[in-house]
Amino acid sequence: MAQAIKHHGVSQRRVYRILSQPQGTQRYQPILRPVENRLTQCIISLACQYGHYGYRQITAMVNRSSLRVCRDRVKRI
Repeated sequence: MAQAIKHHGVSQRRVYRILSQPQGTQRYQPILRPVENRLTQCIISLACQYGHYGYRQITAMVNRSSLRVCRDRVKRI
């Protein structure tokens, strides 16, 4: 991307428009939360241990521990 901008002397906005890409997809920086890894590991370990449980039951089990999370987030993970 940067090479095209430098070589052709056009703006970022024009390059994104030519490539039909939203600017937000190229500039996105993920927000890293310190609790996220712990939560993910907890959900994965519970899902492996209780494979037949769904996301609602896993959410209840996670909420009984020290972490608080909504079921939509557990469903995404």
